[in-house]
Amino acid sequence: MSRFVFPYETLLDVRRCEEHAQQAIVGSLETRRHELEGELRQRKGFLDSNREFTRTSLTGSVDIDGLRLHAGLAVQAMRRADSIVLQLAELQSRLVDARELLVDRMRSRRTVERLRERMLSRWTLEQNRCEHRLEDEAAMLRTTWQEVLA
Repeated sequence: MSRFVFPYETLLDVRRCEEHAQQAIVGSLETRRHELEGELRQRKGFLDSNREFTRTSLTGSVDIDGLRLHAGLAVQAMRRADSIVLQLAELQSRLVDARELLVDRMRSRRTVERLRERMLSRWTLEQNRCEHRLEDEAAMLRTTWQEVLA
């Protein structure tokens, strides 16, 4: 029995490779998003603790230099947090585009796989038909020889 050869195997390999590469891109964007969200949480935690420190520093004797230092740090943290939010917004749009492209790549690969499955089932059906024909021929020859010899 012959072996099934899919004529578009190379195309299927290319589609799988493209899908895998796009998955890696989406993964790296997701990793970057998680990093930025973690940094944003850290900034928020810093701002919350800084706000609490400022409240407690306003009771009793007031250290103006310490308050000025914490206010400067808070402004820097807020600017960085604003920058992170902008980066997250830009990253989110890139992530949406990358996911759409990944879905397209998956769809392309799946289309070629379905073609392969259909061609394989047709090939299997044809192979079975050939085997049945050969079996029928062999049975007919056997019967003919038995009749001739009898």
